[in-house]
Amino acid sequence: MAARFDLNRAVATARPAMPTPRTDIHMAQRGPAHGAPRGTSAVAGAILSPASLIALCAAIAAASGLLHAMLVDGPAHDGQVDAHLLLITGRGPYPDQYRILSFLLAEGLMRLGVPFSLSYQLPRFVFTAASLYVFHEYLRGFVRPSLALLGLFMLAAALPLTFLFYSMQPSDPLNMLVFFLGFWALARYRDEWLVPLTAVGVLNRETALLLPLLQALVRVRRAPPARWLPSFCLASLAGVAGYAGLRVVFGLRPAYAPVFPPVYWRANAIDRATWIQLAGFFNLTLWMGWRAWRVQPEFLRRAVWLVPLFLVIHFSVGNVREVRYFLPLLPVLVPITLIALERAEEAQTRPSSAPAAPPARERVAG
Repeated sequence: MAARFDLNRAVATARPAMPTPRTDIHMAQRGPAHGAPRGTSAVAGAILSPASLIALCAAIAAASGLLHAMLVDGPAHDGQVDAHLLLITGRGPYPDQYRILSFLLAEGLMRLGVPFSLSYQLPRFVFTAASLYVFHEYLRGFVRPSLALLGLFMLAAALPLTFLFYSMQPSDPLNMLVFFLGFWALARYRDEWLVPLTAVGVLNRETALLLPLLQALVRVRRAPPARWLPSFCLASLAGVAGYAGLRVVFGLRPAYAPVFPPVYWRANAIDRATWIQLAGFFNLTLWMGWRAWRVQPEFLRRAVWLVPLFLVIHFSVGNVREVRYFLPLLPVLVPITLIALERAEEAQTRPSSAPAAPPARERVAG
């Protein structure tokens, strides 16, 4: 793989609110709960109580945080200290200098007396635990509780793959949480949430600029413009203002290396680790995600257009072996896989004379 001049290398070598959504828009209703509103934490038949779910998410986040500390933070500690000092004083390179929020959070904790390593590990734990919880609640709007819990563990299983091939990337957990909240907000018709999510998210990672695009994908010709266009405009404005404002504050910082997509295309194409990582990260979706495409909720069929966009962007400007880039896609990939699994299970258990369940887009709430 061609060398990439980025923060990883520098560290390694240094020292209006709507009600609960209806199932005719995007919910996949199956089984005894058919016709019941979904997408909220009050869905009947939840397997775990809220307290138990929070404890489970905290346990998974703590375990994954320990793994990250052993694989990344411990071996790269000295380089992380040097990189932190560069970025917090405005002397870091592009693009990391403009992903300042996670570094500022760590700096704030250190000024309160928290040790350096813990100042990065605590936010990682909090944002990961919150992401797990939000992800589970989001999935409950599409599948029954047992499959939502399975989806939670699919996310947990993917996390260790995202800890490879870098030395310092503290922005990923918060970026994951911002996107999970964005998907959850859109699924619940809370479009106004995208304004603060985009405003905060772009200070952490420029990927948050894609949240208004996601909103447009799922709303155009599906909701009256008056209900989503104002929040779309405000979120877009907040994102662009944050993106430009960071460059005003820190100036135009030099990049680690020239951004030349053909170099990355070739490097990613011939890198065996890229394809191993992609197969492991996308895993069951590669086999099951597209088998029940016609019965997938339109919300997901529209949002799935983010997948090729992410692939094009990151194949062009990044090392795709770092599959952490694709964590924001899991709110699309996991539910379409779970719905396909549920559909396959129904096909096996349904008597041959029984009619097939209608597509999700035809099901309406009672």
